[in-house]
This record gives sequence, C-alpha cells and structure tokens, in this order.
Amino acid sequence: MIPKKKYVDVQGVRLHYVDWEGDGPPVLLFHGDQRTSRSWDAVARRLHDQFRIIALDARGHGESEWSPRGYNTKDRVYDLIAFMDAVNLSDSMVVAHSTGAGVVAHVALLEPRLINKMFLIETLLVLDERFQEQASRRETDVRRFWPSQEEFLEYLKWHRATKIWDAEVIADVAAHEVRVVDGGQVESLWAPQTFNFDERKDDLYDLHETLPGCSVPTCFLMSAGRDEKSIDVLRRVSTEMQDASIVLFEGVGHNIYMEQPQIVSELIVDFLDGKDLPQKISV
Repeated sequence: MIPKKKYVDVQGVRLHYVDWEGDGPPVLLFHGDQRTSRSWDAVARRLHDQFRIIALDARGHGESEWSPRGYNTKDRVYDLIAFMDAVNLSDSMVVAHSTGAGVVAHVALLEPRLINKMFLIETLLVLDERFQEQASRRETDVRRFWPSQEEFLEYLKWHRATKIWDAEVIADVAAHEVRVVDGGQVESLWAPQTFNFDERKDDLYDLHETLPGCSVPTCFLMSAGRDEKSIDVLRRVSTEMQDASIVLFEGVGHNIYMEQPQIVSELIVDFLDGKDLPQKISV
C-alpha cells in the first residue's frame, strides 16, 4: 500500500504527514532527530491492516516546513499537541523514538487526554548541556550530498551505522528521506537549523524527575546495550509511574524499529492488546 501524503497548518508552520488509513484505532508514529515519517514505513506496513496509522514529519524534517527557528522541546511539544488536535487524534496511541519519544512524554504529562498509551523506543530521558553542545555541531557541519539516490542506497548498505538496518528500511530511507538538488544530487531531508545552538543551549530537561507523575500507560523499549546505571534509573522511574513496563532488546543499537521492524511491530500490537510483554528479548 502507498500512504497518502497530507498537510496541515499549525503553530505557523505547514506540517506534512503520511496517512496509511485503515478502520482500526489510531496510532501515531513519531520520529527523532535527522529522521522522517518514512523511516516508519516498514512498521506501518505491518500495522495498517489493524490500525489507522499516521506518521508525522516534525518541523524541519521531511516534507514539513523548514522554518528558521522553533526547534526547542517546548516548540516541538506544542507543534505535536496542535497537530494531534488538528487531525482529531485525541485519545490515540503514540509510538515514538529517541528525541521524539522525549517530546511525546512531555505531551503525555501536559495533555494526557491526547494519548491513551505510549510505546517509547530508546527515549531521550535527559537533555543536558553536554548533549546539546554535541548535537549543535551538526548545524555547521559540512552538508553531505550524494551523486544520486542509487549511490545513497549503496552508502546506507555500506556504512557501519546503517548497514544493520533491515533491508526494507534501507530501501525506504533511500527512496523517501532525501531530496534532489542541483545537478541531480541528493541530500538528507532534515534542516541544519534544527540544531541551532541559540535554541538548544537552554533547552534542558530531566524526565526522571517528572515522568513518575505520568498517568498514561507506557512501554519503554530500550537497547540492552545501554549502561547498567541508566537501565537501573529507568527501572526506578517505571515503578513510580502508574502503569509502565520496560522491554530490553539485546543485540540491537539505537534505531531499534529500523533494525527489527517485524519484532517491534509485534510488540506494539501486543502492548495495544494489553498482553504481558517480555522483560528481555534478543536477536
């Protein structure tokens, strides 16, 4: 199935999303930094027969507007709230990754009416000065171009960070997460402005302090390769939340849903169906 491309104007920007349609309950898929809605395609294909799947391009990513500013956590949170209200996604399940999962957690704390369950993958629980300084270097890094989509595809198959992605995901990213520029070259579909340090330097949070007050049922899917201290802290937080569980995934990196879309999709379905999830899985 080919999803429908749609747009909505919120918060002064035009946001793009893909609608996989379907008659089931709504599920919103939300990416992290340097990714787009289309990184979820392999998951969406496995879920759209049972759910109405919508995947959003955040501001400055994919085909959403690349505004000069508006990329701190507060802006992202209000963008997401406005989007969910605009497309009638109240009381929906949300699946999110990395910095996107951090944004979704803030939305659940601020507007729990919007989210009935959240499945958070490799959640960025802490934004500190060190993280923001490192991330902000991407704004001024030399922009990478590839001669063609075909060569970008070969690059993804070769690079150590991306060759571990599922082959279906690699093909999706090569097809949909780039745009053609001068001379037929392609570049990644995210704006350097998303890493502007003037916005990021004071954009700090620690969800360990606030998530215990969250009432939304939550599953945290985390790589078992994280350090034991981080996992122990997450265990403490999850026990203090009203309804939270953790699944540790052995043998995967940060982009779990792109490496193992089949297993992640099965976990999402089981979580939605209220089934008990394993504490640990491996590949």
